[in-house]
Amino acid sequence: MPYANSVPHMGVDEHGLKVLSTAKEHGTTPEVYLDGLIPKWLDFCSKFRIDHDFFYRTSSKEHHSSAQRIWEICDGKGDIYKKHYEGLYCVGCEEFELHNAVYVINEMVSLGNQHIHEKEPWKQKPEDAEVTLNNVSYLLLVASELYEPVIPDGAQKAIEAIKSKEKVILFPRI
Repeated sequence: MPYANSVPHMGVDEHGLKVLSTAKEHGTTPEVYLDGLIPKWLDFCSKFRIDHDFFYRTSSKEHHSSAQRIWEICDGKGDIYKKHYEGLYCVGCEEFELHNAVYVINEMVSLGNQHIHEKEPWKQKPEDAEVTLNNVSYLLLVASELYEPVIPDGAQKAIEAIKSKEKVILFPRI
């Protein structure tokens, strides 16, 4: 990869959601949009005497062959984990907001704890306690399903336990 060790990295990425959205706003494709932007960017760099060894585009043949080579090396070492993932995604940051997702799930579980303390099912009639505990059980089921991308094995055990309504030890002592 000729640009991996050059400073600074200079180039454009046709594959981000920000570029796709902006290109669509301008009624064009990311490639065509960036074709118009590159001369302006290079002019800016020239005016401020910003130099570069290599200007890359993620759509170029060179970038594709380098990326494929890196993929093959990582795949050969077993470092590639393929799985469909859905979650909170920040287009501006171009990253999944996993920490925010976990925070939101924890807040939801905290509301479940608050519900138990307010309802005090241990002081209720059995039929009322059953409703309270079923509501909390449903909340735990939803929380477990939401946690699945983060802790797949533990979440799956929790989901199975809640659905079976059997007493299952999820995290036995070691």
